Amino acid sequence: MNYLGGDATESSAIPSGVTITVTGASTSSDLWDVQEGGCSGGKPCVPGFVFTADNEDAAVCVVAVSYVGSDVPEGGDVVEEPDSTLSLDGRVECPGMSKAECDELAVGIETDDQDIPLDPPEPGE
Repeated sequence: MNYLGGDATESSAIPSGVTITVTGASTSSDLWDVQEGGCSGGKPCVPGFVFTADNEDAAVCVVAVSYVGSDVPEGGDVVEEPDSTLSLDGRVECPGMSKAECDELAVGIETDDQDIPLDPPEPGE
């Protein structure tokens, strides 16, 4: 996942000195399982990973998921499955900001739609 909070004029941008600590990852349906750790090629988005505006190395992390949805039935008809998304939960810490400013930032981050769509594999994959 890449924190796409926008530029400094947007309510979801991470100001200098503020951190967002990952507390968990989840999917919107039971068709997917979030795996512990990450995948090759990136830092895992495990609890404790910190997004920060001041460190470009901490702008991207990887969530490993596995598809556990239905198989294609014997008749070959594909079952229509609901849309699924991946999202992160986290904690915002705002040293040097008032509680009201930090709460406003947290609301901006929470309402900024950054869910990642998950598409099931094609039959036979």
